[in-house]
Amino acid sequence: DTIFKSIIKDSTLLDSLKELNRLLSQMNNRNVVVEQTQSASEQIRINEKEYQEWAKKTAALLEAMEPQRAAKIMVNYSDNVARDLLFLMKKRKAAQILAELSPETATRITRHRE
Repeated sequence: DTIFKSIIKDSTLLDSLKELNRLLSQMNNRNVVVEQTQSASEQIRINEKEYQEWAKKTAALLEAMEPQRAAKIMVNYSDNVARDLLFLMKKRKAAQILAELSPETATRITRHRE
């Protein structure tokens, strides 16, 4: 107990302990951020997988429809989603659906992403 009291009185050691405590606190905060980032990254992977599964099923359904009806549905999706769906289809069916769209819509959907 006496040794402990004499150590605490040493201001250099006390300052070092405070600095170590501060650094430990920073490390804990960084660990929390890393864990949150990993969790968010994992959620993005899960959402991406779910999206891919949905897109494959939806593309198959649209492929089975008449091109005119599929085109009417396709224009309600965002350009990116419509593009993904078309690229999952067989080329001939995707071309038939694109032919049913207005030239402006078809161009917008198939343009190169930058």
